[in-house]
Order: sequence, then C-alpha cells, then structure tokens
Amino acid sequence: LSQDGPLAGALANSPAAQSLQMLLKCIGNCVNTLGWSLAVLLVIQCIMGLTVSSLVQSMLEDQTSLLPQDVRETLFFYYGTFSKTIFTMFQILFANWVPCARVLIDNVSELFALFFLFYRCLVGFAVMSVISAVFVQSTMKVAQQDQELLIASKARERDANERNLRALFNEIDTSGDGALSEDELMACAMDPKMAIFMQALEIDIKDMTTLFKLLDDGDGEISIDEFMGGIGRLRGGARAIDMATVMASVSKLEHMLAEMMTGKPQGKSRASLAVKDW
Repeated sequence: LSQDGPLAGALANSPAAQSLQMLLKCIGNCVNTLGWSLAVLLVIQCIMGLTVSSLVQSMLEDQTSLLPQDVRETLFFYYGTFSKTIFTMFQILFANWVPCARVLIDNVSELFALFFLFYRCLVGFAVMSVISAVFVQSTMKVAQQDQELLIASKARERDANERNLRALFNEIDTSGDGALSEDELMACAMDPKMAIFMQALEIDIKDMTTLFKLLDDGDGEISIDEFMGGIGRLRGGARAIDMATVMASVSKLEHMLAEMMTGKPQGKSRASLAVKDW
C-alpha cells in the first residue's frame, strides 16, 4: 500500500481523472434536467405518434382499401400499435427515418412528406438543440460552482504557467549558467520568436531595462527564483490590488511628509482607507 499510495494519488490528480470526476459530477447534477427533458420529449413523441397512428389505423381497418398485403404488413410493422408507433417515432428522431417515412409517402399520401419534414425540423432540430443547450449550461454551471474542480483547474493553470516561464527562462539563458544577465534579456527582445513568446505570456517587452531592474535583487543577475516570482506580478495589466497597494503606499508617504514638515503627529495614517477609497 505504501508503494501504491503515491501512484494512486498521482492518478487521482491527473487531468484524465479530474475530467472523469467532472463528467460524473455533471451527470449527477443533471439528473433532474435529464428527467424533465425526457418527459417533454416523450409527450411530443406521444402526440405525434397518436396523430400518425390514428390515420394509419383507419387504413388498416378499411377492408375496401386497395393497399397491397405486403404494404399493410409494413404499415402494421411500423404503426400497428401504440408501442410500435412510439418506437418508430424515436427511430425517426434518432436513427434511419427514411424507411419509416417512405412507406407512408409512397403508398398512402405524399402529404406525409410535409408532416415528417415538420416533425424533423421541430423536434429533431429545435427541441433537441434547446435540450442540448440546457445540458451544456448545466455542465458549465457545475464546473464553475464546484470548489474541487475550480481548485484543480487553477492548479493546472498554475502548473502550465510555471512550465511556460521555465521554458522561457531556459530560452533566454543562452549562457546556460542558470542566471540571466541584462544583455541576455535585451537580446531576447530583439529575437522575433522570443518576442512573440513573451507577448503570448502577457509580458511587456517595450522597456527591457526597467524589466531587468524590477526583477533583479541587486546582484546584477536574475536567478530562476527571481524570474519565476517577479514575472508573475508583472504579467498583464495592472490589477485592482496593485493599484490599491500603490495608493496605500502614497498615503503613507503623504502622512510621513506631513509629520516631517509640521513636526507634529498627524494622527492615524489613512493607508488603510486608501483601499476603501479606491
């Protein structure tokens, strides 16, 4: 068990297992939707089936009808009883519907062509599309609200970002010493391939000198830890928390400057109120 434990944990956290987990949870949460969808579909099938069955039944009971015996047997095979008619309607909706329709169109009336076209367009396209959309919406709702799935999704996104950043670091580190110099960082901006790669990771390459100074801790080189830790906060545009942090720092500086200029305590700092005001 001690040997199989890590393997079982790795399998449970694998993308395939998480996808299966999401699938099972979505199916479990869509049971009510599935029941109501089947109920609505069954009602429509019964109405359509009773309409066709009533028309065919009168022809089968008419002894003076000129329909050949083999045609009568085929009509009875498809529409002879209520259960056969319902099964045929489901066949028309989900399987090969042409033989079921042709036996009526070719031997009874060509007006059945309009009936089956209307039925296929109404139920086969409109109703089934609405049901599919409801299932997709339910699945998306479950995926967005489930805490475990959300954590797993964020973890996969974080791991993917880390892999991309490590790959970017290795590409920039042309010397292979495990640290980035300013020249290596500047050279990467001149490479069109690397520039596109960095832009895809939402890294601004307009001012590489400023980027190097922001990532460097003062030793003149950027280690892998500095790169991984600093580049994540510099990706994309400014976030609300970043702006709030800047405003809080500015508020603290204003408070300190006011005390220095007046030589008197200015009371409580408004640093905590900066986030609220923002």
